[in-house]
Amino acid sequence: KNLRTVSAPKRPALYLVDKPGSVHSIVMAATLAPPPDARTEIALETMNNIFGGTFGGRLNMNLREDKHWSYGASSILYEARAQRPFLTYASVQADKTADSITEILNEFAGISGAKPVLPQELEKVKQQQIFELPGANETMNSIGNLFSGLLQAGLPLDFYDTFVSRVSALTVEDIEACAKSLLDPSRMIWMVVGDRSQLEPALRSLHLGEVIPVDDQYHVE
Repeated sequence: KNLRTVSAPKRPALYLVDKPGSVHSIVMAATLAPPPDARTEIALETMNNIFGGTFGGRLNMNLREDKHWSYGASSILYEARAQRPFLTYASVQADKTADSITEILNEFAGISGAKPVLPQELEKVKQQQIFELPGANETMNSIGNLFSGLLQAGLPLDFYDTFVSRVSALTVEDIEACAKSLLDPSRMIWMVVGDRSQLEPALRSLHLGEVIPVDDQYHVE
């Protein structure tokens, strides 16, 4: 397999996929996460869970529970041996597309330090990660999947022997350091799927990077 290092994009960009008449928009921001590393993986996963990897994450609480612009918003840290995608995703009502992106940008800045992670916020996610571990690994099949995941990611097979103590030791500073290294808008590639005629002016005003129109046959203009 090709596991060569992929360079970060030289500049941000937004791909606008035209779906005429759409009343919803799909918004996605993508960046490269580093390869799994036993020293940093738990902090990275915990940061993701606080940001958007769980229903109670900041992103979903903002766009769904507070603003009511989305049925759900989340972030995903994919598993892979090498660099992997980190995706921020939301399906939002069309007339709130640009506003939703502004809120996503605010959440990037927030978890990176502008809106510091609260100790109780971190503690809640720590407890979730610790207490869900036994129930998620109580069958032979789930144990097999656990070890195959470690092998595929190149992590040590004793990774979970010290999982609880390492989760418990995480600090707010650890989370913010992960966020600062990963959630940098200047390195993001955005994709928005929606009605271009309605969305393009507002999206250009956000200055996220070059806006690249894509038609509904996925041809870049």
